[in-house]
Amino acid sequence: MQPKHIALQRQIASLAKWFSELAGRLAQVATDLEGARTLPPEALVRELDEARREFSALCAGVLDAARAFSLPEAQTATITSLSQLEQLMMAVSEAADAEEKRAMLAEAREAAFAVFDRILRMTHLDDPKFPALIACQAKARDIGRAIADSTSLDVDVQRTAWADAVRPFSDLLTMVEGRESVNDDSWIVLEDNVAKAFGRPLAVAATRSRLLIRKI
Repeated sequence: MQPKHIALQRQIASLAKWFSELAGRLAQVATDLEGARTLPPEALVRELDEARREFSALCAGVLDAARAFSLPEAQTATITSLSQLEQLMMAVSEAADAEEKRAMLAEAREAAFAVFDRILRMTHLDDPKFPALIACQAKARDIGRAIADSTSLDVDVQRTAWADAVRPFSDLLTMVEGRESVNDDSWIVLEDNVAKAFGRPLAVAATRSRLLIRKI
């Protein structure tokens, strides 16, 4: 099902086309009235009434959508023209786009935080204060705070940046939890990535199965 604001946009575009067609026919009616004194056809009068009802219904729908987004324009808007309706619809569309972006970024944040949560519950079997792991966890906290504090709505840029930042941590988790499903070639890549990001000691500890994730 398409979002409500997309459906409203399409209905407004259709109404605008209808109004344009009516304008042409009304111009001809005006000419006929001035010249031959011919009254407009009843079918056209009925169509004008139908267009008015469609306009009123769309106004109500757009105002409802604007109120749903708590747009200030919805509190004082008195819509008497298609131009005003289109202007309010533009504000609704912008609010809907911003909400969609916030939802997409929230999903990306949750995915990143899920990785960091497991990293922060990781421990070394022989040394609870293993320096390489402590440094890795500190980095996870720093990146997690930066992601949490981000206010940008540039979805593509943010999600790409976050994915790049989280990838080494995900690789470490794969080494610790998913070793059974990793072939030798892929393991070499994972080990190199973890070593570059966090140092060779942490990569070696993961390879030697000296790391585990504490249960909640």
